[in-house]
Amino acid sequence: MTLLELPKLQIMYEVILYYHFHEIISPEEFCKVHKVKCKELGLKGRIYISNEGLNGTASGNSQQIEAYKQYVWAQPGFDKTEFKQESYDQIPFAKLICKVRKEIVSLHIDGVDPKNGGKHLNPHEWRAVLESDEDHVIIDILHLPMDNSLAKQFSHFLSSGDYRSANQIVKQARTLNYPAGLISSWENLLATTNPGFVHPLDAVVIPQSNVDSPCQQLAPDLRGVFKNKITEYCRKKDLDSNLVDEIVKIVFDNFDYDTGKIVLPDLTSNDPTINLFHYSVKEYSIDNPDVPEAVERGVCVSVIDHFLRYGYIEILEG
Repeated sequence: MTLLELPKLQIMYEVILYYHFHEIISPEEFCKVHKVKCKELGLKGRIYISNEGLNGTASGNSQQIEAYKQYVWAQPGFDKTEFKQESYDQIPFAKLICKVRKEIVSLHIDGVDPKNGGKHLNPHEWRAVLESDEDHVIIDILHLPMDNSLAKQFSHFLSSGDYRSANQIVKQARTLNYPAGLISSWENLLATTNPGFVHPLDAVVIPQSNVDSPCQQLAPDLRGVFKNKITEYCRKKDLDSNLVDEIVKIVFDNFDYDTGKIVLPDLTSNDPTINLFHYSVKEYSIDNPDVPEAVERGVCVSVIDHFLRYGYIEILEG
């Protein structure tokens, strides 16, 4: 069975975006504990931690996301964290990244402390400012409440194959100042679902790929090695070993040599043969820039060979 023959399931996933400023005394220790909890819940996404606070985009089913929100709210100082939430019929992230960064919102300015923000003015104070002779700079910010209407339209158009309309929804979300991370995840879904859609970040150069590309050659022993890796993983995680052959078949039958895209079972889910996510040679090369260099030096056969031999299990194990 190929990917095109897989049945379409009406499984919905939740994606949350948030950030919250609150001092974290030991970001490294906080990150270790936070990552363990995220893996325990089965979340995917990107979460950045610094002594300033938390900034994250995470995805999972409704129960996983609700449990995560409750966990964040239970942390001292994070009980007022606000989450923006949307629903999707696919998980837009291939893995979980949870790490420490210098800033949770990149300002690159030393000495900025959110606690030293501006003073909130009541209506009378605001009018006095406007009527004063002092010079002021006024920044008018339009706050738009986010609802699920665009997300539902996007998911409908994507699942029905109406990619042109789905792309129009992305453009509409951009004009309405939807979060950049949310828009990027929609563009990623379009890029992985519709071969004719080019993600804006990929539009500068469109690489010409083929089966002879050094990034996409597979060693003769790879399928056997991959099967052994999956068998060992299932044994360690107490998963059904009867699924091994089907998992191997899904991976190798749905690798696109022309584009370098691959469909992967999510072995952290209850049914990995149904819960699938998209990945690509390009994404793995960006995440691991030393691998293409190793291919050029002849240390390994190809980027995709290295990914299936080592990277896939490393992603699952975090």
